[in-house]
Amino acid sequence: IRTLTSGPKHHFFGYYGICPWNKSGRYLVCLESCFQDRMPYAGEAAAIGLVDSKTGEFSKVADTRAWNLQQGAMLHWHPYYPEDRIIYNDQHDGDIFSVILDVKSGEKRVLPRAVSAVSHKSKWALSLTYGRLGRLREVVGYAGAKDPNPDNPAPDNDGVFLMDLDSGQSKLVVPIAQVFERLVKKHPLLQGNHMWFNHTVFNRNDTRFLFLARAYLPPGQRMHTAMFTAN
Repeated sequence: IRTLTSGPKHHFFGYYGICPWNKSGRYLVCLESCFQDRMPYAGEAAAIGLVDSKTGEFSKVADTRAWNLQQGAMLHWHPYYPEDRIIYNDQHDGDIFSVILDVKSGEKRVLPRAVSAVSHKSKWALSLTYGRLGRLREVVGYAGAKDPNPDNPAPDNDGVFLMDLDSGQSKLVVPIAQVFERLVKKHPLLQGNHMWFNHTVFNRNDTRFLFLARAYLPPGQRMHTAMFTAN
C-alpha cells in the first residue's frame, strides 16, 4: 500500500462499486479540488484528471460543475473503451448532462442526461434527476441543478431512466409514482412525503439493476429506505 496523490489540493474519486482504474491499471481517474470541508457552490468547478500509477502525477483532462464530495461526478471508464475514454457528469445553467471524453485525443460527446450507473460490458447507463437529489438529499446532489417536480411528492415523469450510450436516447423505466404507490399501502406515513431514488447499480452481467427509494418520515423526519431491483 502506498500514497498515490499529494497536496496541497485534494484528490478523490467518487463512489464505491465503481472502478477508478483504466483496463491496464496504469491510470486512475479522479477529481481535484482546493477544498474538502464544505459543499460545492453552484457553478464551482472541480478538475478531472488522470493519476499515473508509476509517478503519482496528476494530469488534468477536463473540468466539471456537476459534482459533490460523496459521489464525485460519477466518473466511469467507458465499457467499450476502458483504456482511454471516461464518462462524467457536467452542468450548464442548471441543466445536468454527461460527457464521454477520449482522454488521449480530447474528443468529447455530450449525452442529454446524467449518468448514475454504467453497465459493465454493454452500452447502457442508468440516470437519475440530480436536481431532485439536490433538493431532498443535498450531499448527493449538484448545486444549482433544477428539480422539474419540486412540489410533487411522487412524480410519474421522474425516476430511473435507461440511457443508450451510443445514441443518447433514454426512457423512464421505473417511475417514482409506481414505487410510491406500492410502498404507501404498507406504510401510510409515507403519504404526502417527497420520495427520491438513489444508488443505482447494475448486476455483474447487466441483466438487472438495483436502486434505493428514500423519504423522510415522521416522527423526527428520519430517512427511510427501501431497496428494489428491476430487469
